[in-house]
Amino acid sequence: MLTAEIEKRMKSEETLQKSQAQYRLLSEHTTDAVWLMDMNLNIIYHSSSVEMLRGFTLQEIMERPFEQRVTPESLKFAYEVFSKEIPKVEADPGYNPVRTLELEYYCKDGSIMLTESKFSIVRDESGRPVSILGEARDIRERKRAEEVLRQSEARFKNLLQDVQSVAVQGYTVDGTTQYWNQASEQLYGYSAQEAIGRNLLELIIPPEMRVDVAQLEAGCDGYLSKPFKIKELLQAIDIFFDSK
Repeated sequence: MLTAEIEKRMKSEETLQKSQAQYRLLSEHTTDAVWLMDMNLNIIYHSSSVEMLRGFTLQEIMERPFEQRVTPESLKFAYEVFSKEIPKVEADPGYNPVRTLELEYYCKDGSIMLTESKFSIVRDESGRPVSILGEARDIRERKRAEEVLRQSEARFKNLLQDVQSVAVQGYTVDGTTQYWNQASEQLYGYSAQEAIGRNLLELIIPPEMRVDVAQLEAGCDGYLSKPFKIKELLQAIDIFFDSK
């Protein structure tokens, strides 16, 4: 029994060493942070990109325990995920989850780096989990851009919502309604909740005129040589009905 256990551990160590060598080769050619942890979340390998991303030397980051690497909120979140997943990983050799978490890491200068961190399991030849592979990408710029876009869209919607006398709709190229202001509600009788997701022509074209509009869209009646996209169609509707 003792001999078998020793051999098992030796194989696990050999697998771990091979994994470290493989990930070292890959990680040194990426700007993302890549590291290996044992099943107790202690770092056993880290890519050199940590110095560029967070300012720590390899020695400094290797010496920092997990609870000193992430913010308290991220630590709680990560521990909740690990405490649920690791027992499943240890119980089932076929269970190999890949979890992507948004975690905040401390930088050496005191700032915080928001990351998209992906974690996966490394197993030895017998299926025993020996380490956790971590990969982190800095997403601060992406989040800032998303926030700027969100604020811009909010300002635009608020501006249009305050225009009481002008009906304004937003729609995709196939006519699916995405925006419907209060003036549109008053003019057409549909609430924004009723209108969004429906085809714009169903909302603004009277039923008795939809056959003619369908012919126009299909390029019939000699008005169009080919089907129009919704934007082109809406621009042509006035011409079509003026000629009736």
